[in-house]
Amino acid sequence: MFGTDDLREQWTDWMVGKHLLFGDEIGASKRDDRNRIEDNLKIWITSRKFRLRRMHRDPEMADNNFNIIIATNKDNPIQLVDTDRRWTFFTPGQSHEPTPEERKQGIRPWHLRANPAWKALGIASEIEGRERVQEEAPYLALYLLLLEPDQEMLMNVIQTEARKKMIEEQRDRFVDFAYRVYNKDADWFEDNADPDNAKIKALGDVIDKTIVLDRIRTAVKDLANDLRSGKDYVVVDEAYLVFNAINTDGHTTKNQLNTNLTRTGVLKSERTYVERDGGRKQVRVYRIVPGAL
Repeated sequence: MFGTDDLREQWTDWMVGKHLLFGDEIGASKRDDRNRIEDNLKIWITSRKFRLRRMHRDPEMADNNFNIIIATNKDNPIQLVDTDRRWTFFTPGQSHEPTPEERKQGIRPWHLRANPAWKALGIASEIEGRERVQEEAPYLALYLLLLEPDQEMLMNVIQTEARKKMIEEQRDRFVDFAYRVYNKDADWFEDNADPDNAKIKALGDVIDKTIVLDRIRTAVKDLANDLRSGKDYVVVDEAYLVFNAINTDGHTTKNQLNTNLTRTGVLKSERTYVERDGGRKQVRVYRIVPGAL
């Protein structure tokens, strides 16, 4: 068993020879802690070797033979995106609102003994639930050790409602925009664009608001039509206008948009020829990366 503090420590000798690591209450609220924790977990999950560090001894590489199970009460213990292939999340059941009598006994909504799903397993208390997990962990470890790996299965995580909810809650506006393009959700762009309130600051010498609004409306139409017709890209200049017409709380520059859309891994920026205004011209586009999801 390990905790969040173990992920911050440099010593890793406690991991040698383990087949199952159980993390209890893992998570961090500060961004620097979260990055460090996630980086360590990523190495533990994906690498065949891990860096073995003991006090007063030189570091060396050791075999990574373990799987990891983590329990936490935090809503967003790690950063998660749709392209993630490492994490699957499960919940033990719905929280239970205690009756007045149960509250007198000190039972709170998050207590396992008040949870119907845990009652069905015959677990009477939090301590018993923790002990059950620790007792049965070696059997799970043996199962994982003897299981013949299915490589195709291992490359895909199990989709659960808990995982989907966490991804949705963590999506920022750039990730949401990129994934809408990836899924060719043309209706969403048309339904959510608000040209009248868009804050656009980079249309060259165009001052007339009517011309600006016309350009934004045309961009929304062309972007949606490209996606509906099966195109695997959207034009950068149009995406810039549409993004600011959807996210009207402030102006996003083209550089900011490019950096944040391409970092999602589902879109890449390149130049290509497109049909516009009755002719063919070369423009920069955000092209969908095949198989990114």
